[in-house]
Amino acid sequence: MSSLIYYVVSYLIYYVVSYLIYYVVSFLIYYVVLYLIYYVVSYLIYYVVSYLIYYVVSSLIYYVVSYIIYYVVSSLIYYVVSYIIYYVVSYLIYYVVSYIIYYVVSSLIYCVVSYLI
Repeated sequence: MSSLIYYVVSYLIYYVVSYLIYYVVSFLIYYVVLYLIYYVVSYLIYYVVSYLIYYVVSSLIYYVVSYIIYYVVSSLIYYVVSYIIYYVVSYLIYYVVSYIIYYVVSSLIYCVVSYLI
């Protein structure tokens, strides 16, 4: 009888311990897997967000720099072309006025000399 009780108690202890070990190991595996999933997802989110921020910031920098370059180049072209036009027009006006003055003065001198002769 004593042997039977010992056997039953041993069997119960074995199953209780086995169940506890199974439960603890399952619990640990569950939390380890959850932690790994959390870590991997966090890592992925971090890199995706970092990449998106990098891409957005790069795009913004590209467009801002492009706009600044466009604006500066446009302004320079405008001022250079304006200066060239101003210079050419001034030069033309100077030569036209000089020619007119020369022609008028020459005509006057010719008329005066003709009259005197």
